[in-house]
Amino acid sequence: MRRQISAMEFALLRRRGTEAQRHKGTKAQRRLRLTPSPPHPLMVLCAFCVFAVMASGAIAGEINEKAGTTGFPFLKLVSGARATAMGGAFVAMDGDVNGMASNPASLASVGARQGTATYTNYLVDTQFGMVGAAQPLSEGRAFGAMLSYMSYGELQKTNEDGLSEGTFGANDIVLQGALAQAVLQSLDIGIGVKVAVSSIDDYASDAYMLDLGLRFRTPVEGLSLGASLSNVGFVRSGFSEEFKDALPVAARVGFAHQVAHLPLLFVGEMVLPNDNDVYFCGGTEICIRDILFLRGGYNSLLKDLNEDDWAGVALGCGFRWTRYRLDYAYNFFAELGEAHRVSVVGTF
Repeated sequence: MRRQISAMEFALLRRRGTEAQRHKGTKAQRRLRLTPSPPHPLMVLCAFCVFAVMASGAIAGEINEKAGTTGFPFLKLVSGARATAMGGAFVAMDGDVNGMASNPASLASVGARQGTATYTNYLVDTQFGMVGAAQPLSEGRAFGAMLSYMSYGELQKTNEDGLSEGTFGANDIVLQGALAQAVLQSLDIGIGVKVAVSSIDDYASDAYMLDLGLRFRTPVEGLSLGASLSNVGFVRSGFSEEFKDALPVAARVGFAHQVAHLPLLFVGEMVLPNDNDVYFCGGTEICIRDILFLRGGYNSLLKDLNEDDWAGVALGCGFRWTRYRLDYAYNFFAELGEAHRVSVVGTF
């Protein structure tokens, strides 16, 4: 049999229930205040830039004892003009066939067949050229290939007494293939194979290498992280039977952040080579009406060329017309001179 309660007892029970809910809400609010909020992406980018500048200054001044101890130096060159104009920081980029040179995993996000060609008027009358293509195989899987060529022009040949004996040529060729696959919703992996041949007059050397890479799309909108290991392999034959050059192995880690609701892209990268100090590179790209692109970047590897503050600075621009994009990059190498690079990228 139900017990009847008075109006006073009902009011008292209601008051206790309200106080319990208020106490519960206060505890929840207290836990919410104590839970740290994730850092804003721009704060992360600023912290990375500050760390890069401080670290660059800390390791500046002395030449690394391993500098110049590896062969095949053309493997260190950045392929496309877009990447060059942003300091060479391309390890976390996606959707660009030129990305396979820095990170084979970047091919996984190529949504349509792409082709590219690059010409570079490099230092001391050297010329650099590259052609490449990427083909999606299925959703989240793509294959890419790239052929690079570098010519050092016509060089003077002399004998032991310094007398001229005519001229000779020198050139390098690299053939690269890469395969990328999306293994998770936010993770892509890739592997690349390289064959490099370097020729000087009647002498030649060849090497065989692997590139490994991954790319991770973070929960933060527009922010991706990338990492790669390049040129891991062996030299089959050297310029002489007694000596074989070491390969220029490099580990890279970096980010790419497309700012939400703004036509602004930031990239940054840290590189650990086996023949030099750790160096940093980074840059930005501004997109105007999805037609014009303005770019700028910096590479700290070139900071010790001399006391010129502009050494390592890169500038560039791009122009998109229908399915094609034309890119240009300018590099300043202090007393060594300057380099101009032009790339064309098309979607088919």
